[in-house]
Amino acid sequence: GIPVSVVWEEAALEGMTPLQRRQYEEIKETNVLPEENADGWYMIPYHTVGRQGGLLPVLTISRMYLQTEPREVLIAKPRLGICPHPLSASGAYQMILSPKLMEQAR
Repeated sequence: GIPVSVVWEEAALEGMTPLQRRQYEEIKETNVLPEENADGWYMIPYHTVGRQGGLLPVLTISRMYLQTEPREVLIAKPRLGICPHPLSASGAYQMILSPKLMEQAR
């Protein structure tokens, strides 16, 4: 029941700390959460059109701001599923925002 937005790996890596990057690389390699210092990481099942399902690493970040007209909304502790594949063929977007977060922004 907790909203999860999906972000392309390339964009997510830019905002990660060095520790989070190491943890993510370990998760990608083993498909399991690290034994130590895995605070904020989860694994959730997923499937997409044209791709076989699996487990998606999800990172809880401290905050995210949504810019909506005419205001900016703070989302505390959003969860970001990190996808290793581009989210659009043209590269037009790097994140699929959970509709539940948009409801909070209203």
